[in-house]
Amino acid sequence: MSIAKYTAPGIFCGVVIFFLVMEGVFAQGRHMAVPGHATTQRIAGVQTRIMESRMNLKPHQKQKVNELNQRYLDKLTDLVKTPVLTKQEKLEELQRIRESKKSDMKEILDEDQYKEYLKLQQDLKEKRRQRIMESEENAGNEYQGEE
Repeated sequence: MSIAKYTAPGIFCGVVIFFLVMEGVFAQGRHMAVPGHATTQRIAGVQTRIMESRMNLKPHQKQKVNELNQRYLDKLTDLVKTPVLTKQEKLEELQRIRESKKSDMKEILDEDQYKEYLKLQQDLKEKRRQRIMESEENAGNEYQGEE
């Protein structure tokens, strides 16, 4: 199945869900304040703990990374809630947010940590892509079963 088949709304939803799921937030229900409703503060904490373990963050870096994760999750939340933007505009803004976060992260992390951060982002992107493809395949299988 070709990734080109995916629509902008489908990809956008997948990307937003990815940001919430990417750090295992839904898989780790104990981090949620209310089942199904994780706060951005808790999600940022989970993201920071994962980054801390993968990148061996120093205490001052951990605090800055947590603040950065929180700030960008707030931006993503605001973006999702913005009704005036089209799906395409939201995708474009999402890309700008991601690039801005990478730039800010580069200022906090040392060179090796930043390389590991980029590797983590790439790993998560591949996992997201795989989940989207599996979801599309499952939806296709369900549709075929209804005939």
